[in-house]
Parts: sequence; C-alpha cells; structure tokens
Amino acid sequence: MNKYLCTVLIIILSTLTSLSADSWVDKMPMPTARHDMACGVTGDILYIIGGSIGGATVSAVEAYNPATNSWTTLPNMIASVSGNRGAAVNDTVYSLGGWRGNARLAHNFAFDPHTYQWHWRHSMPTPRYDYGCAVVDGKIYAIGGDIYDQLSGACEAYDPATDTWTRKANMPTPRFELACTAANGKIYAIGGRIGWTYIDANEMYDPVTDTWTTCAPMPSPRGVLAVVAIDSLIYAIGGYDGYNHHGTNEVYNVNTNTWTTKTPMPFPRKSIGSGVINGKIYVVGGSYAGGYLTINQEYTPDVGVEEHSTNTQPDIEDVRVSMTSSCVSLSLSSPGESEMTISLYDATGRLQDEWIVQETHTVSLKPSRGVNFAKGVYFIKIECEDFKMSKKVVCVR
Repeated sequence: MNKYLCTVLIIILSTLTSLSADSWVDKMPMPTARHDMACGVTGDILYIIGGSIGGATVSAVEAYNPATNSWTTLPNMIASVSGNRGAAVNDTVYSLGGWRGNARLAHNFAFDPHTYQWHWRHSMPTPRYDYGCAVVDGKIYAIGGDIYDQLSGACEAYDPATDTWTRKANMPTPRFELACTAANGKIYAIGGRIGWTYIDANEMYDPVTDTWTTCAPMPSPRGVLAVVAIDSLIYAIGGYDGYNHHGTNEVYNVNTNTWTTKTPMPFPRKSIGSGVINGKIYVVGGSYAGGYLTINQEYTPDVGVEEHSTNTQPDIEDVRVSMTSSCVSLSLSSPGESEMTISLYDATGRLQDEWIVQETHTVSLKPSRGVNFAKGVYFIKIECEDFKMSKKVVCVR
C-alpha cells in the first residue's frame, strides 16, 4: 500500500477514535422498566435480573447483545426479587440476596445461558439487600448492605466450584446502597449510604491478605450508583445524593489513588444496571424522580488517558475557564479558526447550556435561555475537531 495512503488512514482512524472517546450514545431500550436489579456479563452479553417497579418486585430476566443492539427475553428468575446483586463466573450468571415485601433474602440463584435453566445454590450466610458484589479469581464477594434496617459491613465469599461460603474480614465502614468492583485483583467498595447521609467512602479489600485499606474518597458523595472497572480505572457513574439524581461520571485510578472527572451520563438516574463489554460501558434502567426507566446508554471511555483532555491538534492549548452567574469565560493560549462546541453540565450531569463558537483567544458566553446560572459546581465540555476536554468550574456569584 502507498506510504502516503497509510499515513492518511492512520490519521483518520486516530481522529475517529479521539472523537468517539469519552462520549455517550443511546442504545436499544430495555423491554422492562425497573430499577435496583442484578446484572452480570458473560459471553459478551449483559444480563439484567429482577428489580422493582415502585414497591413491586419483578422476576423478569432480559439479555442485551451490543453486537446486534437487541434484547432477548429469558425465563423468569425462580422468585421475584429487588435489591439483589449479580455476578458471572464460568459462564453462569448469579443473582444473590435482595428483598421482597419486608423480608431480606439470602437467595442464591444460578442461571445457565446455554440451557436457559435456573438452579438453587447455597444461600448467603447473611440475608441482605443493596450491598456490593464483585468477582476475584472465580469467587463472588458480597459486601455490606442492609440487614433488617441494620447496616452491615459483612464480607462473605462464595466459591461456585464447591458451592460454599466463607466469612471474611468486615468492611471498615458498614453501609448500604454502595457499589463494588474488582481491579488488579482487589475489590473496591465505593459510595453508599449511612442513615440518610450519602458518603464518599472508597475502601479496598485484598482477598489474598484478607485486609482492608482506605483509599482516596470519591469526589461526589452518592449511593445507588454504578461502579465498573476497565483495567486499572474504575468508573463511578450516576446515583443519588439525597437531593439530586446524578449523571456524574468520576474515574478512580487504582495505581495513582486519584480521581478525575469525565463526561457525565446524559440522563441522570439511580439504582442502575451496568456492565463492561469490549471496552464499552453499558448503563441500563434505573429511576428518576419516581419514574422507572428502560434507558440503555453506551459510554466509550478514553482508556489510558489520565488527564481531562485528548489533544492531537496543537491549535488549542492551555484552556482556562472561569464562570459567574451571567457569563462563562474561556481563555485559549493559541487561536484557531475551527468551530468549537461548548457544553455546560451541572454537578448531577444535567445539560444546562450549549454554544457553538469560532475559536478565539477569549470566549465569553452568556446564558442562552436568558436566565442566570445558579451558584455551584459545573462541568464544561469543549469539543473541536480532534480535541476534547472536560473541566470543572465553580460559579461563585
């Protein structure tokens, strides 16, 4: 192939990759609206199990295939359950614990995707719901949760190979509505709720030493969020803080013990299902302001980029942002002539305003709706050709 043509193709592919990174797109909605359900990924399929609509638990099981952007309805779970958590080990998907009526459950149901059969497995030692769940070395760890209106720090490991449970060291901060995931062989328990207070806790469990370590707290305290890992990066998405539903997307680097902020989920919600398939994150269902959702959104991370920006074009450098109630100001160290899209999100991920401008040294943006911005934390997203950047900004007056 011509050397020049090869170079052009590489540039095009690099541009397309950078344009799609750190972005969200809508996918085929889930057939059954619900929240607070179990989920698991195996064979590049995301399984959504149980959940609830209002106070009614459901037993529906549905599978999403990103390759075809389609859903399949599967045999119902053995019993209707909500607040359950899910995991996949050796091509089997598990639904554990949860609630139904006033009961906290210890159920352990196993689904075989090949035979479409459900099976009972050894129950959890501690009945609970809204706990955290993660898999390390073929074992499922159930952590924290609510036990008959008492918060738990219990950590229990299930081995599907022997169908047995083992008690492990308790999590230091008992809580429920937390989320867990595994990265680099460790489990991270993030966020959650104590009483009516939503917290920023981030505690790491080492299954080898059976010990816990306190890590850098999550920037935005919240619970009933989605937490998933891609390599050494953990994405904490959505949730609720007692006042606001979040679209917040914060990323924890387990190697550096630091957090960064990425593009918020377009539709803020809580009690969501999630999974990672082929490097993309899928966030499904949930609830918002009393409504139960079928939404399915796909997030493409900028994996490997540790800063807030991806920039292969030197026309824009050192973007500085400031904000008042009546104006957003951007200062660019180098001018350009390309069209630039600037989006403003609030702390929960709701889009507040958007402008399309030509690059200049300084850009001053007025509220397009004629209403001043409220005090608080915002996120600015700047997009221009193969340049993408997200910055945090505070409106103080």
